[in-house]
Amino acid sequence: MHDQHAIQELIERLSCLEDVREVRVRAGPALVREALEQAYALLTAGTPLEGSRLVVEERREERGCESCGSRFEVSPEDVAGHAVLCPTCGQPTSIGGLVTLEVIGITWGATVTAALPVAEERRVSPPRTPARTTR
Repeated sequence: MHDQHAIQELIERLSCLEDVREVRVRAGPALVREALEQAYALLTAGTPLEGSRLVVEERREERGCESCGSRFEVSPEDVAGHAVLCPTCGQPTSIGGLVTLEVIGITWGATVTAALPVAEERRVSPPRTPARTTR
């Protein structure tokens, strides 16, 4: 769900470009590489980005649980709806900052490559519907 939303926003942002061969992104830990790649292939059909390749670099993040004190590296398996669940005690915390997709480079034409500055980063927020989860 988060993956498709992030890709939709990415495509809207880049649809003004032509002859794109490759888009390189850095994905937050709540996003799944395979789901991003699959959504990109499906959603770019019929757009100027059709036929381009998405290359995903995964960003890691460590979190601490306020309930049990454990520290853990967030993975997509820790995400349930709009929360991150502590793998030790199951305590939910905000998903904030984990559903991000940053464009780090675009290749178009034969050999031209551009790296976008970090200021061009696009943070994708999940839909704002409450979710109840148990683990």
